[in-house]
Amino acid sequence: AIKTASLNHPAVNLANTTLDALEAQKSSLQKSWYPKLNFRGTLYGRGSGVDYTGDVHAVDGFGLSRLNYGVGAQLSMPLMKFSELNIQLRQQNARINAAKAEIAQTELQLSKEQETSDALFNNALAIEHEMPEQLETADFAYKAMNSRYSAGLVTYNDLLQTQYNLEKAQTDAKIARYSVWKALLYQATAA
Repeated sequence: AIKTASLNHPAVNLANTTLDALEAQKSSLQKSWYPKLNFRGTLYGRGSGVDYTGDVHAVDGFGLSRLNYGVGAQLSMPLMKFSELNIQLRQQNARINAAKAEIAQTELQLSKEQETSDALFNNALAIEHEMPEQLETADFAYKAMNSRYSAGLVTYNDLLQTQYNLEKAQTDAKIARYSVWKALLYQATAA
């Protein structure tokens, strides 16, 4: 069986178990061609309530007075099943090759998922690291605009626009934090 040390994923373990079972079936098929030696034995007994003089003793009929036995051995080899066995072995080899291909495909898919999850996590972490600076800038802009509005230098629309930018920065910071957790969950799932 193909074993992967780097991926200890349930999907890989299931595929390896399936491959092991298919190889065991192939081994069993190969052994079905071996000659078989069977031993047999028989034992028969009979009783009679009549003795050699002709007197009848009914109770004596329950005891065994004559024993017959036989012992034998049989060696058999399935000569006529050779072509059928070859067909079954080819089918089993095809199943084994399919299981190996499934393992390779599963490992490739899992490694791609791991790479994707690592990239998503790194990107989400980079974005989340930028959020405090963006949030600080938006907060500073709002405070400055609020001071200017209090002094009567800007319009109410300008103040609302900076307040909107502050709210958007706060929302983006929460989304970035959520994205980091989501990427961590995806990494755990891929592993």
